[in-house]
Amino acid sequence: MTEDAQLLQEYAMGSEQAFRELVERYVNLVYSAAIRHLEEAQLAQDMVQTVFTALARTARTLPRNVILGGWLFRTTRPDQAGSGRASRSESAARGGAC
Repeated sequence: MTEDAQLLQEYAMGSEQAFRELVERYVNLVYSAAIRHLEEAQLAQDMVQTVFTALARTARTLPRNVILGGWLFRTTRPDQAGSGRASRSESAARGGAC
């Protein structure tokens, strides 16, 4: 069992410290992915909250062999996280106003 899987299991059993450790471990990855997609700091910070909320809600049901960094990265994509917000570059590409 990987260290991430162990922390997820501990969180599922009620350890808030385990969840905090996962957040500390991955917050920079999630923020970097979010700012890359959204191009605005506030939107990226909101996305970080959304992603870690999703992790908190689904931690108990994630497969034991999940690659957490990959799951977090995929979940950070705006179309995956359900934010419904397009980045300025996506909006411009579609002909929308920025």
